[in-house]
Amino acid sequence: RDVQNLPDQLSSFSIKKSECFCCSNNHQHPETASKLTCDRKLVFKMVQQWYGVEDDLGEEFLERFDETVRTRLSQIVLTGVNSAILPVRHCFYFACMVATPLLTEAIWDAIENYQEGENLWLTVSRTLFFLSENWLKIVIVFMFYVWLQLSYCKLGVRLLKRMSLRAAAVVVCPLLLLSVCAMWFCIQLSTRLARESLKGDHALLGPYSIFRPVLMLCWLGLALC
Repeated sequence: RDVQNLPDQLSSFSIKKSECFCCSNNHQHPETASKLTCDRKLVFKMVQQWYGVEDDLGEEFLERFDETVRTRLSQIVLTGVNSAILPVRHCFYFACMVATPLLTEAIWDAIENYQEGENLWLTVSRTLFFLSENWLKIVIVFMFYVWLQLSYCKLGVRLLKRMSLRAAAVVVCPLLLLSVCAMWFCIQLSTRLARESLKGDHALLGPYSIFRPVLMLCWLGLALC
């Protein structure tokens, strides 16, 4: 919810409306009753040094600072907010760690098949299929599912502005279920087509065998956007 409100907060930012401890307590410490220096004046003075010009007649420098926050700073913050919500690098490392044992199995099978006289291109084809069916599937599907969950969470936050929590759950949960089912169907369909293309001793890297890796890469690109 805080992240969803961030664009509105940045677009309407005003340093004059900001609160500070000293002004909120009438420049008197609430416990010791000692006098407090006004932090607002100190901040405004520093902003004037940064954004002030000789032709200023009043507090135009504050308006320049506000405009900088609403435009340049806002773009930087909003660009990085998605990576802050979804630490892609950590998700990728975690998924790779879980799927790493499957790499040793793929390498071992490839060596055995090649030593038994299997065609090199067919060995590479079968190895790529194994990796896409097991290792790559775990990594990319995991990241895509995390992205999907976050997307529906954002949708739920928007819906809460117009309806109750129960009504939003009724809308979001079926959509999430349908999305997961569609993802499962695509995986099963691509697996079936790839297996059909790899049948036979002389099967090469057919057109359907690359459909699954392409589908996985599309999901990965979507999750990283």
